[in-house]
Amino acid sequence: MKILDTNSNNFNNEFNTLLARGAMDIKEAEKVVSNLLEEIKKDKNSAVRKHIEKFDKWIAKSDKELEISQDDMKRAYENKLLSSAKDEIVYFTNCTSEVADDLINSWEKEHYSLRSLSLEDE
Repeated sequence: MKILDTNSNNFNNEFNTLLARGAMDIKEAEKVVSNLLEEIKKDKNSAVRKHIEKFDKWIAKSDKELEISQDDMKRAYENKLLSSAKDEIVYFTNCTSEVADDLINSWEKEHYSLRSLSLEDE
């Protein structure tokens, strides 16, 4: 990691060089991602499996293994919402992460018990 000294006579040059490098890195990443997406459009699930194996070190034996169930998507969405809610609780109340967890757990118990009651009553 390069540490820049804002008092250095050469600060502006060094800073501009770092900014330009970041732009080059983004352009290279865009090129790589664009090529990957084109390969997936062309080769479909075989390309997806190839890249899952490369990046995730997991071998999907069939296209069926690539499918994500509605329940899994719902759980992922709810977990993301709860994670965001926890972050907001901690930020706005200055409480600890553990207190936020307790608040969310209490809400979940109440929410899910009410939902199960309403489902049973229908």
